[in-house]
Amino acid sequence: MLPATPLPVLVVRLTTDARPWRFPRDADISFRLLNVPLVFRAGEPGLPYSFAASPGRYLADLLEIGVEQGWQGPIVVLNPGVQCDIDHLRAVLAELGDLSFGSAAWRAGECLILEDYSGHPLAYAFNTRWRPSVEHLHAIRYLSGRDASVDAEVLCAASVASQPRKVRTPPGLPLAEALPIFHGMESMAIHAARAYRDMLRAGTRKTLAVVTHHAGDVLLTVQAIERCGRNIDGIVVHASYADVARAVQGALPIYALEGPLPARGDVSSPLHPLNEEILYFEQVVAPSLPEGAAFLFLRPYRGYIEADYTLAAQVAYAVGRRGDERLYAPAFTLEAPDVDTIKAVRHRLPYVRGRRVLLHFDGGWPLKVYPPGWQRELIELLCEAGFEPSVLGANIPGIPSHQFTTLAALNELMAEQDLLIGMDSFPCHYASQRLALPTICLFASTRMENLAHAAKDYVAMEQGLSCSPCGQREVCPRFGGHACRNFVPPAIVTKLALQCLQEQ
Repeated sequence: MLPATPLPVLVVRLTTDARPWRFPRDADISFRLLNVPLVFRAGEPGLPYSFAASPGRYLADLLEIGVEQGWQGPIVVLNPGVQCDIDHLRAVLAELGDLSFGSAAWRAGECLILEDYSGHPLAYAFNTRWRPSVEHLHAIRYLSGRDASVDAEVLCAASVASQPRKVRTPPGLPLAEALPIFHGMESMAIHAARAYRDMLRAGTRKTLAVVTHHAGDVLLTVQAIERCGRNIDGIVVHASYADVARAVQGALPIYALEGPLPARGDVSSPLHPLNEEILYFEQVVAPSLPEGAAFLFLRPYRGYIEADYTLAAQVAYAVGRRGDERLYAPAFTLEAPDVDTIKAVRHRLPYVRGRRVLLHFDGGWPLKVYPPGWQRELIELLCEAGFEPSVLGANIPGIPSHQFTTLAALNELMAEQDLLIGMDSFPCHYASQRLALPTICLFASTRMENLAHAAKDYVAMEQGLSCSPCGQREVCPRFGGHACRNFVPPAIVTKLALQCLQEQ
């Protein structure tokens, strides 16, 4: 049985596995358990999944949700970054019961960070008398969820008296990650917490959002930061994408990072050490950050496919307020369209005023490239339908071809077009998000729900194969070869373009 406590405790937990905890009704416990779901689809109650949200980001919202209950006693928030189970909860409550919320250890501070024998935080217990300010909640966002000592130092630097306290966890009780994360996230979270601690100790206020690569990700992420970012003072991108970040025309300064280009050229090889995010950050990014600055690491990685939220929505939650993810709805999409479907949705298709069509077939790797045989077929069908196609980034005999040189040159080229047909890559994102150019985006091995962002005169489509997204780059794991069968064939693309044409 758990020790009785003078005051009932509110325990708040992020339910990441869709299985809320319950205790038997006859259990000798003195607490209320509040399960807050981690949700993967818009409109469901709970906190949204975000690939870019750190454990501290979720912790701040869980504490705020606890306070919103009107609770008068202590609030314990279980670490959202790890999978604490019922045995961990029992150990945490037993420790708090021993303290009886009246000991010197409890009275001395607003927060106790209850850690296991390895120093990993299990829970954050907040004193009865203390309620967080807006500034406190913002500081909590930067807690690592990985190192109890560092998290206590962050809170103390934010004027929240705090200390770690060991919990007598049962021997051999494992801790696993609760959130889908990239390799090295644990170290990155500790780096971010230390940087925020050092910034507070220095008495400065400068937090930078780090989104070094790539062009499309930089565009979508910078837009979300500019719109939703809280207490962010600048954006760090690789110098190769600085013009893309500046094209957003936001208020935040852009810091251009020199050095090797991540995940391109030699660095794109899995064998290259800088292909690992944490090493790239430690060796290239961190030494270039201004002294005394804190940071948020917002590098998009494939974890965004875990949820139906768009990439921008997931970034908006990570940097903004609860609910900001609703500002970024998915785009209008078509799955396995046929002629009848296209006619039925004509009123929702892009409004195309002329016949000049710019084609962009390169998606960055083989399975995102429109199959070469289909490229020629699409060009021929468009010509037969009376369109005037040209190609960006490739040389195809018989039609005008354009090479990408600068963003300014791309602006001029797109200003001369009536329609862009392209892959899930930067030109489609840029045309629809910044230039309001009617766009048809063809998806294949990547996920439309995440990367088709709502915009005027935009439609995305795919065949709807269940194997997509497959996560592969070179060879199709289902059918073999270097072409993805999730692409919509040329005849349907041409029919769609004709239905978009308003001069018919």
